[in-house]
Amino acid sequence: MSTGEIIVLVTLGVLLIFILLPSFLYVKENEIVIIERFGKYQHSIETPGIYYLIPFIERAVQRVSKNDFYINKKIKKQEGIDQKIIVTYHIKVFDEMLFVYASLDSVKTVHTFLIQTILTKMDHAIALEEIKTYAKQFGFEILEIIYNNK
Repeated sequence: MSTGEIIVLVTLGVLLIFILLPSFLYVKENEIVIIERFGKYQHSIETPGIYYLIPFIERAVQRVSKNDFYINKKIKKQEGIDQKIIVTYHIKVFDEMLFVYASLDSVKTVHTFLIQTILTKMDHAIALEEIKTYAKQFGFEILEIIYNNK
C-alpha cells in the first residue's frame, strides 16, 4: 500500500467513526427517550441500556425523567412585575408524548400562563389550581410551586 492509500483509508476510518459514534444512545435508569425517524415519532425507549440509532435517519428528541424533578424559571421586572422572581416548579411527567410534543417547551408555556395570572392579580389559591389544571394538558403534574424572590 502506498502512503496516499493509507492516508485515504485513515481519513475514511475517522469519518466513519465521527458518523457512527454519535449514533450510540445510552438510556439511564428511570428515564424515557423519545426517538424520531425522519422527524416523526417512532417509539419511546424506557429500558436502560445502550442503543444504536440509524445515522441521519433516527434521532433522540428528548430525555424525560420518570421521577419527579425541579425546573427553575425567571420572571423578569420588565414583564410587569416590580421585582425579579425565580419560580421553581416541582413536576412529574405522566405522559411523555404530551410533554414533548404539546408545545416546544411545555414548562415555559405553563410558566407564561403563571405570569399572566400574576399580572391579572387573580386570587392565589384559584390561580394555583388553574395552573395545575393547565399543566396537565401538557403531560405533567405540578406537585409544588416555590417562589424565591431575589
